[in-house]
Amino acid sequence: MPEPRAAIPPPTVPPSMLFCDGVIVEQGTSKTTLVGTFSAVAAPDFPSPPLDLHVFVQLTSSVGLMPVRLSCYRIDIADPVEVYSTTHAVSFRGKLFVEQLHLVWKQFQFPAPGEYAFELWSQNQCIAERRLKVRLKGDQSESTQEDPDT
Repeated sequence: MPEPRAAIPPPTVPPSMLFCDGVIVEQGTSKTTLVGTFSAVAAPDFPSPPLDLHVFVQLTSSVGLMPVRLSCYRIDIADPVEVYSTTHAVSFRGKLFVEQLHLVWKQFQFPAPGEYAFELWSQNQCIAERRLKVRLKGDQSESTQEDPDT
């Protein structure tokens, strides 16, 4: 028999998940500035040189302390493989508040060129997925305007 609806917490909703070079939070107003957003990475060789990968997430529709997990998978191979994963606790002030989560994976390396999926998990559900293309610097076969040499 399924659980009564009131016993199941509402899903955490992510209004956004972005990759960037850095995040600045203004002290006086707490306004957030994302520096250098991107949707692709170009590396001179592989594994890629270590970089600090910033992931900025906005979350809403939850209450209290909620664990979330961000996982990175290489998905362009026959058997997708997890590259890295971290778990973080987010404190929600209320269902209508938008909470900001700035994650930094220090010295992160992409093992090979290809397509990677970043999945955000909460309450055993994938609540967001963002893909990132990683290519060899100078390889223009799949480049777009949003594909800078980051």
